[in-house]
Amino acid sequence: MHLRTTMIDGQPWFVAADVCRVLGFGLAAGVSKNLTSVPRSDQRRLTPGQIGGKGMSTATVISESGLYKLIMRSDKPEAREFQNWVRRSTRRKFVGAAVGNQQNATPHHPSPGESRPRRKAA
Repeated sequence: MHLRTTMIDGQPWFVAADVCRVLGFGLAAGVSKNLTSVPRSDQRRLTPGQIGGKGMSTATVISESGLYKLIMRSDKPEAREFQNWVRRSTRRKFVGAAVGNQQNATPHHPSPGESRPRRKAA
C-alpha cells in the first residue's frame, strides 16, 4: 500500500488517485468522480513539482478529513484493510491524547475547612 503525501500548512494531504486505487475505486472516469462526497475545502489541486510522481502534471490531494470520508464510504473488500489501519491509528492517537489529558488533570481535593457535598439519603 503506497500513498504519496505532502504537508500543507503543517497538515498531511494525500494524493487522491493513490487513495482511490488503494480503496478499489475505478479511475477510468477520473479521480473527481470519486470525490463527490469530499467537501471542496478538503480538496486541492497541486501543480507539477509540488509532489513527486512519475509523469505527474497535476494532482488532486485531499486532507486527512477527506481521507477518512473516502475510506469510510467504501464497502469494497479492498478497503477493509485500509479502514482497519485507520481505525487502529486513530484509536492510538485518541487513546494517547486521553491518557495525556488524564495525567495532566488535577483532581479537586477540598482544602481544610472546605465542606464536601453531602450525599442524599437513599
